[in-house]
Order: sequence, then C-alpha cells, then structure tokens
Amino acid sequence: MGVFDGAGYFKGNAAPVAELALAAIKEQPPINVPRRLVSGTELVGYDDLPEQIGSGEPMTLDLWWQGGQEIPAKSRLALLLGPNIIQSESTLPTGYPGQTYHIRPKWRIPADLAPGSYPLAFQLVDADGDNIWAEPVPVGQSAVESRDRLFELPPSLDPLQIHLGDIAILQQALATVNDDQVQVAVTWQANQPDGQNYTTFIHLVDAAGNIVAQVDRSPVEPTGLWLSEQVINDLFQLPLSASGRYKVAIGLYDATSGRRLPVFSADGLPSADAVSYTHLTLP
Repeated sequence: MGVFDGAGYFKGNAAPVAELALAAIKEQPPINVPRRLVSGTELVGYDDLPEQIGSGEPMTLDLWWQGGQEIPAKSRLALLLGPNIIQSESTLPTGYPGQTYHIRPKWRIPADLAPGSYPLAFQLVDADGDNIWAEPVPVGQSAVESRDRLFELPPSLDPLQIHLGDIAILQQALATVNDDQVQVAVTWQANQPDGQNYTTFIHLVDAAGNIVAQVDRSPVEPTGLWLSEQVINDLFQLPLSASGRYKVAIGLYDATSGRRLPVFSADGLPSADAVSYTHLTLP
C-alpha cells in the first residue's frame, strides 16, 4: 500500500518510523575454564562475575559449554553461593552431543542472605534437585550487599490492616492536595511475600465511578524483594482534576496476567479488588 504524508503527497511504499540500535551477538570468550563435567560435557567459558550482588536481587551470567551427551530433561543450573544452593529460574536446553550452548541463566539471591564475601560455584541438578555433576565447579567469588529495610510501623500510625491476598497489608494511605497534584502516601507491610513482582495502581474516581486519573507502577521497593513483616513507605502523585468530590482506590495486580490481588478487611471479610479508602475534595 502507498504511504502519504500529512499534505496528501505520495511518499512511496514504506515510511521510516524509528531508528533502532542493535548490539552484536556476544561471542564466546576465550576458553578460560576448561573443565570436564559429566559424560564429556565441558564448561568452556563464562562472562565476568559481578563483584557485588544485592540481597534479594536477580543475578544473570552468560555461560558457554559443550555437551558430551544430551543434558537430562528439566535440568537446572544451581548456583552455590557459599552454603546456599540457588536453582536457576528456568530449565536448561537439552541440545545434542557435541553442541556448544550459550545460555543466560538467572538466579534470585535470597533476600535474607547475610552480607559478606562468598565463593561461587555451579552444580547441575536434575528435575528433583539431585546433583548430576559429582563435584561443584568453582568459578570465583562475589560480595553480597544487604539492603536497608524497615520492620517497625511508626508508633503514631493507626494501622488499617487491609490485606491484599497473602502478599501485603495496607497499613496507611493518606491523600493530600499539593499545588497541581494529588499525593497519596502509602505504607505497606509485607505479609507472606511470594517473590513475585506486583504492580500498584492508584485511581482517582469521581462520583459517577469514572477513573479521572491513575498511576500504575511497581512499589518503590519491588514486591519480589520484600521480606515478611517489612514496612515499605511509598508516595504516588496524580494530576489534579476538576473541582469535585472523589474517591481514591488502591490495589495490587500481576502485570503479566492482569489479575488483581483480592482484598480483605481488617476483620477478614472479602472486599472488592481495590481499596476505596477515603474521600477527597478538590478545590
């Protein structure tokens, strides 16, 4: 089909819309750690190890190995961080004997891991978590840094005790008008976090039930990093709407599926999938 500009002139059969910068495929590094692993499988290279790792954060690493035989189905690459054994979040490709694999596994560092320097090693495990390699393969050392966390609510706070699934408790939500914005201060307390990242939504709803302003984003500290009983303070800003009386609603949802976490009041009664907690009059 032909392409025409805003004045109606024919510009050809295609129109440029953007420029895209592409990085070259990462090449295999020098064979710096030839090490026979199992049945002829050999680890032939890996990317530089991170000098520092944050507790509760993901760690990824580029690896290359050559298979002596087919890797067992549903195998995972475990990261040994000192005495801690952390399985990769995805399974490994089975491939074919003699094939060179380039993979980028991801591990989630435990959020409650004590800070310090840890030796790193790899261990191939099967679907049941049992070792396939007879011995772990040491690859170096990295330092784990802890994150500053708060575990006590302010003494002056009158907690709302509104539960969102098993994940979080909404303890405070205060809406104020500041210049041309509505500011919503939220205090979460982690209940039984499941390691997944959820998105917070804040809605400004008019008397007819229409959403006139909203913000959707991850909490200031992602829920995947929360520890049980941790207190998280966050501040959201919405554009100021026309004069009138509004409700402010808040909730959490899974951005992948769109599923909202169910809401339960302080006495355990189910509510809607958003918390309409206050009325706000805008001048």
